[in-house]
Amino acid sequence: MNKWCVVTILFLIVGCSKKYNYNEITSPKGDLYYLKNNMSLVNGKIYSDFGDCGEIKNGKKVGLWRTYYDNGQLSVKEFYKNDKLDGEYIEYFLNGRIKLKTNFNNGQINGDWETNYFNGNKKERKKFINNKKDGDHWDYSEDGLYYIVIGWSNDVKHGVYRETFDLPNRKVIKNITKISGYYQEGQKSGLWTEYWETGNVKTTANWQDGKLNGDYKHYRDRSVKDKYVDKGKYEDNKKVGFWTEHGILGLYEGNYVEGKKNGKWKTIKRYEKVEYEIEHYKNGELLFTEEFDKKDKLIGKYRWEGRSYKRKKIYF
Repeated sequence: MNKWCVVTILFLIVGCSKKYNYNEITSPKGDLYYLKNNMSLVNGKIYSDFGDCGEIKNGKKVGLWRTYYDNGQLSVKEFYKNDKLDGEYIEYFLNGRIKLKTNFNNGQINGDWETNYFNGNKKERKKFINNKKDGDHWDYSEDGLYYIVIGWSNDVKHGVYRETFDLPNRKVIKNITKISGYYQEGQKSGLWTEYWETGNVKTTANWQDGKLNGDYKHYRDRSVKDKYVDKGKYEDNKKVGFWTEHGILGLYEGNYVEGKKNGKWKTIKRYEKVEYEIEHYKNGELLFTEEFDKKDKLIGKYRWEGRSYKRKKIYF
């Protein structure tokens, strides 16, 4: 074969690689691409008014593909294999900064998942295995002073949970923990702790299989440590046994059965001659109340009639 034949064959091969404007193709079912004029499968390179887009073989996207904003700025850079995302995937903001960066394998997210804010600060840092969440996932505020981290395994929450404060006065409370705990196969497990913005403990609670079980404490004063503590126990998400609680009117002490107040509840209410009250409950219903003075002498008994702000004390 002489050199002129070789040149002719190469010319024919190159000439077979056609180009189509993106507006000339369509994908009615979202799988294969066809030419609009005769509905034949697309084979060739695709371009837009802003530049090359990518290549289609037998109706399927292959290789590097680019998508553009209306002003011509690059929007997305991605790789395809048999019309499935495969390889590096990057999205851009209009200012050219990276919005999202990750990797695909046969159409599934695999590896790091990183997103950013328009100003360039990080927004999310996550990991995926075969499209499923895995490892520690971080979410950040735009200024970077607030974050949440959650552990994942096989697309189920599993591992450490930590959340910091997100308040206007962030410079003072940067990276101070708000909530910390642990997930076991999608359910809250073990000790969970919530904090005041001062750093003092607000609540400690024990969880088992996603339900409150065990000791519970709630500290009502954000500035004074270990003061005004509500405490008791939970079983299967219900309050049980002896509890101490603080209300607007004073201190309450008594027993819960299956999440309902039962028996005598002592309430420290200092008004007039009354030093404290004993409330009598049955299955969560308040039956009547006794008033006592400082010498533990019974002053009177009453029950409530009516509802809300219209209710009245009826002494008997």
